[in-house]
Amino acid sequence: MDWFVLKKIVSNYLQPLSIAVESLASGLILLGLSTWGAKSGKRSRLRRWLRHTGLAFLIMATMFLYLCSTASVAEALAYSLERQYPPMKEDSEDFRALDPEFIVVLAGGWRVGENAPVTSRVLPPTETRVIEGVRLAALFPKARLAFTGIPREVESMADLAKLMGVAPDRILLESRSRDTDDHPKFLKPILGESSFLLVTSGMQLPRAVSLFRGAGLDPVPMPTDLWSYPDFLARSPYQWDRLVPKASYLEMTDVALHEILGRLYSNLRGDAADEVRRPAVVEL
Repeated sequence: MDWFVLKKIVSNYLQPLSIAVESLASGLILLGLSTWGAKSGKRSRLRRWLRHTGLAFLIMATMFLYLCSTASVAEALAYSLERQYPPMKEDSEDFRALDPEFIVVLAGGWRVGENAPVTSRVLPPTETRVIEGVRLAALFPKARLAFTGIPREVESMADLAKLMGVAPDRILLESRSRDTDDHPKFLKPILGESSFLLVTSGMQLPRAVSLFRGAGLDPVPMPTDLWSYPDFLARSPYQWDRLVPKASYLEMTDVALHEILGRLYSNLRGDAADEVRRPAVVEL
């Protein structure tokens, strides 16, 4: 089996909703097994253990799903990622000193085929990233826009950018990357030593930056699609409305945990780096 496919299958089973469903199913199975042979009137330690363990699974799964669906948990996880690379103010000295040759925009998923309107072909995170890339392209007219992802994603991203007025000769497509791990690998031959801005969702940026640095590239982080930063600390986590479960908060938790687990996976593989990883120079 393709390692990429296996990785995607495993990640699907590690999503909050999947974990909750798996735990609920396990609890129900254990409770069912605890009733096996109960009609005989015999009580055993095994049946008691199965019953208690099954109930524990049901309670923990319910509490886990509830907590993952609340603003207090979801926004805390999102903020922990987004605060690592806050947006750069346009009037700051660091921003004015930038002179990028490329603006790299990571794809974030597609929705329907090419016969649909261009605004319906990509998922909201991808659309937001493209809009931010186009905004930066207007501020840095010498920079080229580089979209990276699978073919249908980058083609739709390019169409969306052209719809917003970007000249076709300023757009570059890298269409071999299937996920975040692939982007630096396939972009490195294109970017070389060029300076570039890295545009992606704020929660994905820490993992993306570490992978690019691990590949020896030096991106300037440009976050977009922010969910929690900077307002999280200004709100009390104990307000009643922040304890009401919502599907949108479950989605936020899902994205945050995906990035946290993805970063852990990259660290274990040795692909990530906090500083730019340069090739060793051997003096003769």
